[in-house]
Amino acid sequence: MVREHVRSIYTEAARTAFLDREAVRGAEDAELERLVGGQQIDSLPAAADSVLRLVGGAKGPWFLGERLVMADAEPAELKAEALGCYTRQNGTGLLDAPGMLVLTCHDGTRYEVVDGGDLALEDPAVWLLDDTGRLQRSSGSLSEWFTHAANRVVNLSKDVARRARQGRPTPPWARYFTISSGTRPAGGRPTSGADVRP
Repeated sequence: MVREHVRSIYTEAARTAFLDREAVRGAEDAELERLVGGQQIDSLPAAADSVLRLVGGAKGPWFLGERLVMADAEPAELKAEALGCYTRQNGTGLLDAPGMLVLTCHDGTRYEVVDGGDLALEDPAVWLLDDTGRLQRSSGSLSEWFTHAANRVVNLSKDVARRARQGRPTPPWARYFTISSGTRPAGGRPTSGADVRP
């Protein structure tokens, strides 16, 4: 069920944002095996596997400004960077830091991770780890995390469409959308049906 939910988040965002589907490619089996081996984990949660099979090969406008594992970051290197930050963590931490899944990195200072102790769950929480070692919950589930990413894609598309209508220069990420000056992305935002953990 979580796989269908993740796919529906992607499909709705792609439709609403006039996403150029040629700009996005999902990761293939061999790439996902390289991720699992590179980060030295046993398996991926179903939701993470689903997200990466949609955008993990070439991400297009997804996670713009961040390095997404597989798409533009080597799994082992990303994990090593995050673990280097985690060693400075004080107080309550992850159940299994060495076994964590590292998903994204922003400016080498913030990493979105899944606790290694939660990898057996279908749709576990996502945590934000910064370069000072501070750890806080980013999203209650992977599908909620992906919904936030989908909302950003839709908002990027709206910005491109607005600039095109106004005759203003469009940003570099305009190439990810099939938008002309007459295009108006729908105003609705993808919604998450995921349960958020307290």
